[in-house]
Amino acid sequence: MAERLEVLKTYKTYVNGKFPRSESEKVYQIADKKGRHIANACRC
Repeated sequence: MAERLEVLKTYKTYVNGKFPRSESEKVYQIADKKGRHIANACRC
């Protein structure tokens, strides 16, 4: 049997009955202490 791959879960934000879209540029980047990008967060 083949070895299983680890798959990271992608969490979705649901605000006021809608999923905010990153294409609308209503997001900001979150970085770790070393300045590496780790996530995008919506400006809700």
